[in-house]
Amino acid sequence: MIEGSCCCGEVRFAVTAKPKIVGACYGSRCRKVGGTPFAMVAAETFTLEDGREHIVQYQPEPAFEFVRCFCGKCGTSLGEITSDEGMFPIPVNCFDQDLG
Repeated sequence: MIEGSCCCGEVRFAVTAKPKIVGACYGSRCRKVGGTPFAMVAAETFTLEDGREHIVQYQPEPAFEFVRCFCGKCGTSLGEITSDEGMFPIPVNCFDQDLG
């Protein structure tokens, strides 16, 4: 199990398998949130353990469609951890342990 959290620790999550890929995106939206490397996590391996009430969502204007999540307390970018997709990105800086 690989655990993760925001900077203040209010939002905590875990994944039971290594991410499928780790990469970086420098498109217009990703640059605005820091252009940080991200890990693609399979939804069935992800568990939000604590802090759902602190997650703030940013819903972009069309043609963009993916909702970005942030900790409402410390502002840490959490990627798309509330996604309904089968796989979604989480910034690698949110993981508390080495991804291997």
